[in-house]
Amino acid sequence: MSLFDHERVLLKVRSHPIIFIVRSLLFITLGFVPLGLASVNVQELFGREVDETVLVLGLGIYYLYLALFLLFTFFDHHLDIWILTDSHVINVEQNSLFSRNVAKQELSRIQDVEAQIKGILPTIFNYGNVYIQTAGTEERITFTAVPNPRAIADTIIRLMDDARKEPDAPASAGHKL
Repeated sequence: MSLFDHERVLLKVRSHPIIFIVRSLLFITLGFVPLGLASVNVQELFGREVDETVLVLGLGIYYLYLALFLLFTFFDHHLDIWILTDSHVINVEQNSLFSRNVAKQELSRIQDVEAQIKGILPTIFNYGNVYIQTAGTEERITFTAVPNPRAIADTIIRLMDDARKEPDAPASAGHKL
């Protein structure tokens, strides 16, 4: 992903931190499940005597997977980023550990921008989605669970208008985000 010489990055947006916190709390809560099962008699649960080594190995694998999923959640949150320049919208999404999609769209090709906040938590913490529809057959770009989606949508609309007024020049730098 390279920016042209005349392009300036105006805004970098990631998902709201509350999304990462809620997902992390899920894995932390799952970390306490074996402690709750410690009161259960393992021999009665499996119907036969279980070697302590097998239990320790099983717990080790369980916690290793929990740590792996927590790490993947962090990478997914940190590496998904939406970049707004004075002439492009860039969408960088980490799909899996070794798969990333980068989409870049000119502001002048954007036809519709919609901000959407749905639900109790999104309303309280002011986060939601921003949908950007472009001309042509490309998929729409979605900023997922970003903070203050209405302000982001308004900024994109202002930059779109500037890009259409002056198609050969970059948008003015006077916008405050």
